[in-house]
Amino acid sequence: MTLQENKIYITIDGEQLFQIISRHYKCEDTQLSELYNLVMNNNRGLAAIKQPFKAGLKIILPSKPEAAKTQQVALW
Repeated sequence: MTLQENKIYITIDGEQLFQIISRHYKCEDTQLSELYNLVMNNNRGLAAIKQPFKAGLKIILPSKPEAAKTQQVALW
């Protein structure tokens, strides 16, 4: 098991969390909800801060979890 580091992101005036997540993780829209929850769970009190954010807010961006391995099954 490898230890992965969290990144600390400092906001720019007018940013929103979904923009930050999308840009940092380079993810597709289908992954945003899962990554949003990951970031929120690592930033106590972030939900109480009004968006768009003001400049200077520190947000912990944890390492992206590895995708679960899927097994393909042939039906016929």
